Amino acid sequence: MEFSSITLRYETDAAEQQGPAATVTLEIDAGGLCLRRPGHEFRAGWEQVARIELDAGGLAIEFTHAPPLQLPAQAFAGEAARAEWLAAATALRDGAAAVPPTAAPAAVPGAPAASALPCAPIAAASAPAPRPLRGGALRALARDVLYALRLALFLAPRPADPPPHPARVVAALLVSFAIPLLFDFAHYGLAGRFAWESSSSATFPAALVLVTACACALAVPARSLWLLQAFALAAAAVDALIYTLLAVLMAGFSRQAASWAPIVHYLPALWLGLACARAATAGQRTPGGGRNLYVVLCCAAMATVLTLVPYVRDLWYPLPPRAENRPAPRAYVGAEEHFYAQPAVLARELAALQPRWAGRANLYFIGVAGYAQQDVFMREVQSVEALFAERWHSQGHTLKLVNNPATLSDIPIATVTSLRAALARTAELMDKEHDLLFLFMTSHGSEDHHFVLEFPPLRLQGLNPKTLRELLDQSGIRHRVVVVSACYSGGFVDALRDPDTLVIAASAPDKNSFGCSNTADWTYFGKAYFDEALRSVASFAEAFEKALPLIAEREKSEGYTPSDPRMDVGANMAQYLDQFRPPPARAP
Repeated sequence: MEFSSITLRYETDAAEQQGPAATVTLEIDAGGLCLRRPGHEFRAGWEQVARIELDAGGLAIEFTHAPPLQLPAQAFAGEAARAEWLAAATALRDGAAAVPPTAAPAAVPGAPAASALPCAPIAAASAPAPRPLRGGALRALARDVLYALRLALFLAPRPADPPPHPARVVAALLVSFAIPLLFDFAHYGLAGRFAWESSSSATFPAALVLVTACACALAVPARSLWLLQAFALAAAAVDALIYTLLAVLMAGFSRQAASWAPIVHYLPALWLGLACARAATAGQRTPGGGRNLYVVLCCAAMATVLTLVPYVRDLWYPLPPRAENRPAPRAYVGAEEHFYAQPAVLARELAALQPRWAGRANLYFIGVAGYAQQDVFMREVQSVEALFAERWHSQGHTLKLVNNPATLSDIPIATVTSLRAALARTAELMDKEHDLLFLFMTSHGSEDHHFVLEFPPLRLQGLNPKTLRELLDQSGIRHRVVVVSACYSGGFVDALRDPDTLVIAASAPDKNSFGCSNTADWTYFGKAYFDEALRSVASFAEAFEKALPLIAEREKSEGYTPSDPRMDVGANMAQYLDQFRPPPARAP
């Protein structure tokens, strides 16, 4: 008997349909198969069917261009009917011209007649053309967006999802490329330019996604286009969600966003790797744990590379300022004129220190700004010097050591060597038993309690608590106040503890301090202690107690972990400071 078509009709349950129960009709003929369910029609030619086999009491049909189709056991009248239907479908797939008449199983009772849901004939000679999208362009776009979001949210692919098409892959990659561009454009507006030089770096993630999809396709070559589309759509959706999160953080939580930078860096790569692995393995119904493991390893490798390899996706940069508004070029410490001039600059500043004034206790101030690549430390030292000149009349008794290109010609750079020389020269001029040294140091700090002295490209030695204690002891200066403003600066407290020393640290030994912005005039600690507390009280210890709630309140309001500043007052030093007060008038 010549074969015309076979119709299989069955009822789904709510779980299988991911919604209300519905009647599903599957029709096969010489050209291919057609599946209908409420609101959806799916067609495929036999050349697009990769495999048909038994699966968990039913049948699994795997396609080259779409997620697999699972026919449940209730679709068949029994084991014999299932076997006959499998034989018929396999024969059609292999090009058989006829099948036994018994191959058509009985329809599900109560289902509509086969003629009520006819499928259009499917051409057997060539692959079917993509079905025109229904409902207009906007509806088609909405369907693709929802499909991409499903992939990004780890939901399994469905036969109802859009079939793969090269145009959809290209569109998804372009969207992924455009998202960071639009994000930067929204930030800088028309006062920006397209950064052609960053194009190759910005396309790196998309290229890696395509390579990973091709690598995963080695496990199931027939599904190459489907994997390319799924991975590209997942990448676009993850980018859209991540940049939306960044926009929210920058709009409402700009300061907290800085502390979330590691999460924002690692999250997209991990998210994309998991989404791609989920899509590829969930779409693989045929037995093959080895293939699934291979796919997962490919996706894990992609996530690892995206995390470890540095690349830039910024494509819209602010325009440089006009020539008349452009700041003067910053001096370069490695330039010959500055490099060889530094010993002379240090000698000049040391010679400018004046002897003590007789008749009262004198205060000598040394300020150290250790980090050259952020101006806040330079500004902070300069502001504290001005404060001490105003309140303690320390003119002629101050010395600054600053790592910053703006001060290369005027101020010695901050190194262990220059600090040793500054302490030695100060000790020569002051009364080491009765005068007071105030040493203020501001910079970054490390977890192993090194105060950062950095001025690229010079290789400077960091200053640890042990070395600082040795420098102070070698100077022979008895009464000293040491304020260290840096992350983890609490590590200096124990090392500098002494009956004649007051030590103040901007943070606990295991905590960060905050406010190291290139545009700021003060760090959080410096603002609270010097600019607010010490302007209203004359006691260094009392100013610390007054600054503590100011620092805590600011850190709490901006979502930072408390820095927990520390202070230690030596027994003799407390009595000495009770007697030490600013002079009543400016010294001559």
